[in-house]
Amino acid sequence: MRNLFFVLMTVLLIVALASPLACKSPARFQVVGIDVVPPEVVAGEAATISAQVENIGGTEGTYTVTLSVDRAEIQSKVIKLASKMIETVSFTLTKDKPGSYNVEINDLSATFRVLKPAEFTFSNLLITPPIAEVSKEITITADVSNTGEVEGRYPVTLIINGDKVETKELTVSAGATAKVGFAFAKDATGIYSIEVGSLSGLVIVSETGNIIAQLEVAYPELYQELLKLPELKETSVSEDTAIEQITHLALFSKNSEVKEALQLIIKGGTPNPSDYKYAVPNYNTELQVLYWLAERNEFRQDDTLPLAIAMTHGVWVALGDDEVRKTVRQDVNDLLNYFLETNEKQKAAGYYQLEDYPLEAKVYLCWRANDLGRGGHIHYQLINGGDRSSSPINIHIFYENEKRPISLKDYCWNNVSVNTLVKMREYMEKSGWLNNNVDVLVSNVENYFTRNWNFTEPKDDWFDYEGERTVNHNMNNANLEFDYLSKTGVGIGVCDDEMSLVDAFLKSWGISSGAMVRTYGTKDGSNHTHIFYYEPKSKTWRCYAQQLNVGATSSNWNIYIFTPPVIQHNYYKYYQDTQQWYMKMLNLYYKIIGTLGSQIKETFTKGIPTSEIKQWVFPTLSNDTR
Repeated sequence: MRNLFFVLMTVLLIVALASPLACKSPARFQVVGIDVVPPEVVAGEAATISAQVENIGGTEGTYTVTLSVDRAEIQSKVIKLASKMIETVSFTLTKDKPGSYNVEINDLSATFRVLKPAEFTFSNLLITPPIAEVSKEITITADVSNTGEVEGRYPVTLIINGDKVETKELTVSAGATAKVGFAFAKDATGIYSIEVGSLSGLVIVSETGNIIAQLEVAYPELYQELLKLPELKETSVSEDTAIEQITHLALFSKNSEVKEALQLIIKGGTPNPSDYKYAVPNYNTELQVLYWLAERNEFRQDDTLPLAIAMTHGVWVALGDDEVRKTVRQDVNDLLNYFLETNEKQKAAGYYQLEDYPLEAKVYLCWRANDLGRGGHIHYQLINGGDRSSSPINIHIFYENEKRPISLKDYCWNNVSVNTLVKMREYMEKSGWLNNNVDVLVSNVENYFTRNWNFTEPKDDWFDYEGERTVNHNMNNANLEFDYLSKTGVGIGVCDDEMSLVDAFLKSWGISSGAMVRTYGTKDGSNHTHIFYYEPKSKTWRCYAQQLNVGATSSNWNIYIFTPPVIQHNYYKYYQDTQQWYMKMLNLYYKIIGTLGSQIKETFTKGIPTSEIKQWVFPTLSNDTR
């Protein structure tokens, strides 16, 4: 019996060993190849990602094949594969975002690149001539750039007065620029709008082709104002190159702020004779300043910087004597060149550029006389003895010019000179105050004078500067302040004087700033003056936080935001401050009366949008809300 059992077991073992299943291993898979076809596609197009999968095991089995893109699983497929068989597994992939992607199928990887499709931008629209005679040829050219990564075709259409006139098919290689051109003539006089792609312009067709002649038709308000300028009494308007420049700026600018500035100049650039006790010009002095700039400089198509200079310097021509007018004529040209040079320095250093500022920021930048509008007197008692006395807040104070013209001494005392700005810019660079973050730059300047200041009240004494004598505070003369700083390393005076110095330093590097006066309800009333400034990244106006801490414990503040006198009307309407009885505020401020100090502090720390400041700076003549 036992022998029979062993015989049976032996037979069964032989049969088992002879069976095919006994020598086969289980299914085992490997990915033996990956391919991307095509390896580059345009965004939105599909690519095929393939891999070869082999079953290297001894039996049939199933296997999960997974496609991952940048390590994120996208798709999976399950395949059944017999032993020793190879199958190609494919996936379709579409990506809309250009870039390079890493694709994986299980353990194998490859690179897949998505190209930016052809995209077209337009630039450099040129209309020749901009003023054409009837029936004479006018040529239109523009640059068409392909910013994509593949070649593309674009149908470029010339549109005149809203009508499609001609279309040209343009093929532009990836990253290249091609020029497109059109030519036409018009048999009728008029102003024709031109559109090519995203670009637009104007062409004027006239009987003579004279640009100035067209100003009378297209912009009669400006034309009539220009005819009143004294310079045009001795020259032919049609041959005046300065008038031609102003006409080009007025008719062909695509910047809405150019037209806005011109309208403000037209409406507010002529002094109102009833405001003064002496004769003032009966023509537009802001246009006269613009004319002086156009005589010596070439304006760009959308140039608002010369307009801002004209808007802020017409007042000196209106109220100044002949010496002042002669000096202003030179100063405005020097100032324009100075700011153009500063703009290039900002560009080279990677800073925000002043030429990109909005109009209101350029107006503050070009105003060189800081806080001009306060009246009243300061009280002083000299430290070496003498009776307590008083004097005007500024020995060349503006409120006196209601009764008498501005003298050259008045003008030079109140305005920081271009020569001083040049020295201040060098001082800023050497002192390490510059920073492409405007908040940090302002903090650097303010912090220096917080630590380095000779506060002279109540240490009253005489201060002599360029043949004039003043009490040693409330001087409001940035030239004097910088001269003292250069010799001693510290500033001198009170908050008024620090504001004047900081304001000029910021402008020397093209940072736009203005003056803010705050009064608040201590027992006898107190005030503090400091700058507010334009921060171009956020497009807001702010104050340095430590300045706002002064008077922070008082509940209600009266705020006076100085507004440069671009509207030459009603300066000499006085406002008596409710916190300090001796302060008479001229009509040169935007007023915020009786507001919680904490609210003002929060608002000016966070920043006020420049669009709001614009409403404060440019009140309309019919609704002067200052």
